[in-house]
Amino acid sequence: MQKVSAVASLVTLALVPLFAVEASGQDPHRATKLGSFEFSEGSLVTLGREDLGEVGGVEVDVRQLSDSTSGTSVSGLLVIVTGGFEDDGVEGAFVDADELPELVAGLDALLAISANPTPFERFEVSYTTRGALELAVVNDRRDERRLRYAVRAGQITTAAAFLNAAEMGELRGMFVAAQQKLEQP
Repeated sequence: MQKVSAVASLVTLALVPLFAVEASGQDPHRATKLGSFEFSEGSLVTLGREDLGEVGGVEVDVRQLSDSTSGTSVSGLLVIVTGGFEDDGVEGAFVDADELPELVAGLDALLAISANPTPFERFEVSYTTRGALELAVVNDRRDERRLRYAVRAGQITTAAAFLNAAEMGELRGMFVAAQQKLEQP
């Protein structure tokens, strides 16, 4: 029986844009359970999804995919980033459910940074998931004491949105809501 990639089915089932492929020829989303979920042709596949919101060009969608024939299922997030610059596109990143506690902790650690933690003029501290979602805090070029937050998705082609601390707090709320939703029976 032929296997069908979950990435292709997510594109078909949820009209999700196609994603970049690494230089090695590997799809970066195959590093996640959600992105590498496979089911047999002829299986009854269920996709449950819910939009949790959007802030500053970052959309969060919680989802669960299951194959009733094999009894397997995976769940997590699709985070879609619309770039903040004219030449930026739209990129997405999968985040598996088991990554959510660490993602929230990583975001909390970034939000706790209030000053440059290095002896250098410029800095960036980032947290990255298996599926190429990157959250970062950087100091502003024009005012080195001012902190900016970035959300990036993609590996070869990327999209980045820049948020303030309050917007990052909203994003954190969406991640926590997703975690709670996925913990429900």
